[in-house]
Amino acid sequence: RFLANMSHELRTPLNAIIGFSEVISGQLFGALGSGRYLEYAQDILRSGRHLLAVINDVLDLSKSESGRMTLEARPQDLHDVLADCISIVREQCADAGLALKVGGLDRALPVSGDSAKLRQIFLNLLSNAIKFTEPGGQVSLLADLSADEIAVTIADTGIGMDPEDLKVAFEPFGQVDNRLERRYEGTGLGLPLTKALIDLHGGSLRIDSARGLGTRATVRFAKRQVLAETG
Repeated sequence: RFLANMSHELRTPLNAIIGFSEVISGQLFGALGSGRYLEYAQDILRSGRHLLAVINDVLDLSKSESGRMTLEARPQDLHDVLADCISIVREQCADAGLALKVGGLDRALPVSGDSAKLRQIFLNLLSNAIKFTEPGGQVSLLADLSADEIAVTIADTGIGMDPEDLKVAFEPFGQVDNRLERRYEGTGLGLPLTKALIDLHGGSLRIDSARGLGTRATVRFAKRQVLAETG
């Protein structure tokens, strides 16, 4: 209840910050003059959106831990969800100097689930892969449909994690690199929330990683779950 109330109180002024900074950065009422004003407006907009995402993640994780997160499940084509995610991160990969490889999206991938939450699952995993991969590396997404399940694997050639680091990463607010000067910023909510959303769908998540050798995350949906709404 406290988090729900606080999120409301924070969202109200935050929506104004985001809305007005969109107007300013878009220069809807004319040029701003100095280029620095435009840069500052864009920084405010990015920061506001980031803060809103953090608030949403905290609230979602608290709902999951209290068993109050709901799922609006219906027949979905996971192909469409994954294609949307790829279109969103394609430019991020280009800006980060990463190659993006995609496979297995040449056919329908029927699932029963909540499209918004499914999108959140795969955007979180793709964003992590991009975030922890150095320029010149590669991020890949491969979808596979077998007789028993749908499996989606997101892999990268990034910094990777030791087994001990992986345990920390699954803890809420866990930071593998917990120094104040850590290079990779984040709240430590992405992976725990992703796991909670996958569990809510009756799926499973496996992460294989090694320091310096990259990370491979595989999300699986069992056939009985996948085809429950499609016959």
